[in-house]
Amino acid sequence: MNIDEILAERGETHGDFKDHAKLSQNLKEVARSSKNWANLQAFQKEAIEMSLHKLARILSGNAKYIDSWRDMAAYIELARGELSTQDGALDSIVSYAKNKNGAWQTCEKGS
Repeated sequence: MNIDEILAERGETHGDFKDHAKLSQNLKEVARSSKNWANLQAFQKEAIEMSLHKLARILSGNAKYIDSWRDMAAYIELARGELSTQDGALDSIVSYAKNKNGAWQTCEKGS
């Protein structure tokens, strides 16, 4: 497959490159201008930016292209997984903390 064929195929699934680029950068600018952006860790920023990149592909190209949805979910799952190893991380069910032996444990809410 030559580069022209690759670009034609990507255009069908991801839409026009310039349209996608503009939307993707606009979405990322909104995220970067939020009050919490400076406090995020690099992996959180990357997961958000890559998810927005995939969202822009969905909005600019073929919204039924499942791989874009799968990729977006995967970046969020990577961040969730990393957060679940960090002391003080919270979710709606459990919080995570190191016990007196230094091992990670989950703590039921309210306990």
